[in-house]
Amino acid sequence: MYKIISKLSVLMLLAIVMVACGKEERDSEAPIVEIIKPVDGDSFTFGKSVLFTGQFFDNEALKDCEIILSYNGAEKSAGLKGLESPWEAVNRGDAILFSAEELTSAMREDIQLFGEAVPICLSGSYTITFIASDLSGNKTEESVDINITIY
Repeated sequence: MYKIISKLSVLMLLAIVMVACGKEERDSEAPIVEIIKPVDGDSFTFGKSVLFTGQFFDNEALKDCEIILSYNGAEKSAGLKGLESPWEAVNRGDAILFSAEELTSAMREDIQLFGEAVPICLSGSYTITFIASDLSGNKTEESVDINITIY
């Protein structure tokens, strides 16, 4: 009888340990990107800075946020003679990368994007894309369309 109780006790203990050590749920919730500025349709002229204000959130832990600038084109009448190249950040494929340390839930205010004021470049429509990632690999993408004008 003692052997049976002893074996049952061991089996019950193993069952409890196995249930208690079950798989943790994987983080499947994507980060949140809240863009205050720039907003869709904002216009910027040569020599002015494109400033970012916004916040990044995640239910677990943020990893980084990549910010990419892409050129969408312009109407033929909008172009200037001799200016055939879009903002160089587009050509270089440069992206800004906010690190986890920079991505606190505190508001990020008036950060100059792309490390420079708008250079003399091809005017037209540009898209700024924010891709936030968390440590589990979840991603969120938010975009803002802006215009670069000569005046």
